Amino acid sequence: MPDKPGQAFKQTLLWFIALQVCLYVGAESGFSNWVVTAISQESNISVQMATPAATLFWVGITAGRLLVARLMKRGHLTNAQLLYISMLGGGACGVLLIACMHAPIICFIASFGEGLFLGPIFPTLQAIATRRFDRVPALVSSVVMVSSGFAGMTIPLSIGMLIPFMGARESMMIPALLCLLVAFPYYLANQKEQKIVAYRQQQLEQVEQPIYELPTIQLPIVESVA
Repeated sequence: MPDKPGQAFKQTLLWFIALQVCLYVGAESGFSNWVVTAISQESNISVQMATPAATLFWVGITAGRLLVARLMKRGHLTNAQLLYISMLGGGACGVLLIACMHAPIICFIASFGEGLFLGPIFPTLQAIATRRFDRVPALVSSVVMVSSGFAGMTIPLSIGMLIPFMGARESMMIPALLCLLVAFPYYLANQKEQKIVAYRQQQLEQVEQPIYELPTIQLPIVESVA
């Protein structure tokens, strides 16, 4: 990988990483900021009664990261398997919450599940980004922070502006869709990395000098003269 920031900025992988982080943070911040309001409006309960949804979401985030740390340590899941499961699970829990907003108990369960599946995504993406650009870690951290800040500022604001026009139920579909969309740039980044690795291996094979086995010739025996 490039060892200078200028070279790293030209890498498509860096921008795929930025897009992944942006989509994830948008899903997390959008869900956590508006889930209480959405449940309160759709279930006709007070905000105080709907508050456990946000608490359970953050409990799920913490539990998901702790659980994944143990699974990864034991080698039960690869990074790709973990991320795809988390993205699909987060999207499914988001859809479950939207479909059952009239039932607060199911919404609380879905909120916990959303946090449980979203929890492992960010640290795993951060670890992959640092591994891919290990020579410019400061640049990777800056890109992640900028992407996170942009998504955390714009996505919740957009959802809040859409709720009066679309309704809380329809607006909460945005975090679920964003969670599923993380899989698209992640897949493209993996494909790009595989092509880079294959190209480097091909270059190394061309540089290596072949070793030829020469046939051995048996020399005649010469008797020593006394």
